Amino acid sequence: MTQHSPSSTSQTTERSSPPAFSAFLQLPHQSGEGRVLVGKDALVLDSLFFQCALPYEEILSFSPLAGGLEIQVAAGAHTLARMGQSAQWLYQALWNAYNRRVLQALGVEGGPLFETEGHYAYGEGANQCRGRAKIQLFSDCLCLLPPSREGRRIPLRFLCECKRETHTIVFVLQTGERYALLGLGRDMDPLERQLADCLCALREESATQAGEIEPSLSPAQRVLAAQLLPKGVSAPLKKVAAVLPSLAKAVEQLLSTGKMAETYPLLCELCGSQQEWVGILPAPPVETNPLAASLPAPPELPQLIRFSPSPIDDAPAGEEGEPSSCPWILWSIFPSPNRTLAVVEFAIPGEDTATYLFHTGGNWKSFLPLLARGLEAAGLRREIFSLSNEELSASPNELSRMAVQRTPPLEELRHRFAGRVIHRTPASWRCQLERLFAASPEIRETRQPTNSVPAHRFCGRCGAPLAQGRLFCGHCGEKLT
Repeated sequence: MTQHSPSSTSQTTERSSPPAFSAFLQLPHQSGEGRVLVGKDALVLDSLFFQCALPYEEILSFSPLAGGLEIQVAAGAHTLARMGQSAQWLYQALWNAYNRRVLQALGVEGGPLFETEGHYAYGEGANQCRGRAKIQLFSDCLCLLPPSREGRRIPLRFLCECKRETHTIVFVLQTGERYALLGLGRDMDPLERQLADCLCALREESATQAGEIEPSLSPAQRVLAAQLLPKGVSAPLKKVAAVLPSLAKAVEQLLSTGKMAETYPLLCELCGSQQEWVGILPAPPVETNPLAASLPAPPELPQLIRFSPSPIDDAPAGEEGEPSSCPWILWSIFPSPNRTLAVVEFAIPGEDTATYLFHTGGNWKSFLPLLARGLEAAGLRREIFSLSNEELSASPNELSRMAVQRTPPLEELRHRFAGRVIHRTPASWRCQLERLFAASPEIRETRQPTNSVPAHRFCGRCGAPLAQGRLFCGHCGEKLT
């Protein structure tokens, strides 16, 4: 177990030269003595007469062998043999580099507050995934990092239940996803304590954000607002209005006066505002050029020779002429009149307003948690939904591909993506939207939940997962009641 302070984010490993190991390389079509270099983005296999690189996004899994290592990719197994004790060192170096790339793809920033190793288990449809992983807790998520594509990021803002059994912790999300950690030993208690601190800090952040949006809220109302409108998570505005009408009015004011000033009233007219969901995040600070900041300010020109202001200079606050005037990233979600489409409108300072549409599968209520979960996982990477499979497989999109592979809600939303509406003029935008609504898109069959309840329990004696219908634990032989 390793516990960190939030400021301990040094990355000395990345700044040093890539570790190199000697090995006998057994590739699908060639073999020979060579060396292995653990790089930042790929594992390089270098021999006298051949060289190949295995990008981390293409590695399916890797596992230690007796005196070596086996790496699985789509083209087949790559075996590194005759390494002796250094095989274990290579395994750990590769695992750490692989995890850094995965965390980068999942949008995880900063250093972990707590880390340990243990076993995990979760179910996704008919697939039951389990194995050993490095477990790292960050300020807003818990990451399972196995040496395979089964890595997952568990967002703490969606955590609704944390159940502890004898040797197991089960995390349940609002979407119904369930993840079990077992075999943590003495690290279970400190993990729970650090997790409680993180959840408390997230609630405080949401309460502070609500107070910045509506300063008239009392401390008690801000605590309530943190539950109704969490920071960075989509929530129903009608529910906020029923409890905190002043906060809901302030949110509507932000939506109707910023980048959505033209489209927001039209969405309310076309779709109705009773089922509207909204999400809010503070906009990142505008980066300044340190060289320009160090230069002395130019002298002010005399009034008589000042140039007349441009139309952009005269643009009121909130318009595209001054994208930095709005300190918030906003998005709103509306159902189409027949509720077969979800309309998501994004307003991000410094970027063009965008409208994305998704198929709901005919069940609006069950689709909304999936949409909220996917939007949180995507962060500000809106293009991840609209990329074709060919574009996602292209070299500039390696990180997006890794994120989709390890985030089933993202993959599901890509499957449900219905298109974009371009913002040319308000009239053409409305015409395109009405045309899509009138097309009555086919109601797609609702898929299985992206992460269902595993079809097993866990042994109260040893913590091993139990298949359904078993009378005895297959690991320790304990009789089950």
